[in-house]
Amino acid sequence: MAFKKDRAEEQLEGRLNEILNACATIYGEKGFDAVTVKAIAERTSFSRPSIYNYYETKDEILLGLLTREYSEWTADLQRCFDGAAEMDKTSFCRLLTRAFMDHEAILKLATTNLYVLENGSREERICDFKVEMGKALDVLKSGTEKYFPDTPRGETELFPYTMIAYVYGLYPITQSTPKQDRAMEKAGFAKAASFEVLCNQGLQRLMSAFAEKPRIVKNKYRPGTMAEA
Repeated sequence: MAFKKDRAEEQLEGRLNEILNACATIYGEKGFDAVTVKAIAERTSFSRPSIYNYYETKDEILLGLLTREYSEWTADLQRCFDGAAEMDKTSFCRLLTRAFMDHEAILKLATTNLYVLENGSREERICDFKVEMGKALDVLKSGTEKYFPDTPRGETELFPYTMIAYVYGLYPITQSTPKQDRAMEKAGFAKAASFEVLCNQGLQRLMSAFAEKPRIVKNKYRPGTMAEA
C-alpha cells in the first residue's frame, strides 16, 4: 500500500516550500546579502515573526534551500539511472555536468556560503542537509557501479567525493562579476573556460581508471567466414 502523508505533514511541507521558494527567488535575483527574513515575509503569506516558527535564521532558510536542491538533484539522477540500461563515460559525465547546471543553486550556495550557513544553523538543520548530501553520493556511487561494474571498488567509492571536491573548486573560478572580469583583464589573467566545458572534461579525467563494459558487436553469419574445425 502506497504511503500517504497526513494532512498536517502536507501542510507543514507546503509552508516550508513557500518560504524556500521565496528565498530561492530573492537569492536568484539579488544574491546572498538580499536574503533576509523580512524580505522573505514580504513575498509569502507569512508574517516575519511566524517564519521564526519554522526557521530561526536566514542561514537556516538558505541551508534548507540547499538541502531541497540536493534532494531534487538526487531524484533527477535516479530517474536518469533508472531509465538508461547502458551508459559510457562520456555520456555519464555529460549527464552529471547537466545535472549540476540544472541545480546551480547547489554550486552557488555550497561553494561560496556553506560555512556561513552551517555556522548559523541549528545542528538538526545541518544534519538534514548532511543526510540529503549522503543520499546524493550514494545514488552517484550506485550509478558508477551499474554502468562500470568492472571498475575497482576503490575507484567507484572514491569518485563521488573527488567529483564534489573538483566541482566545488571549479565553480567559483568559472563564474565572475563584471568587476572581476575587468580586474583580470588589467592583470593579464586569462579567464577560464566555461563551467560546462571544464566540468565535463575534468570528470572524464577523474574517471580515467573506470572500466567501460565491452561493446558487443553482433555480426551476421556469412558462409566461409567461420574457421574450419
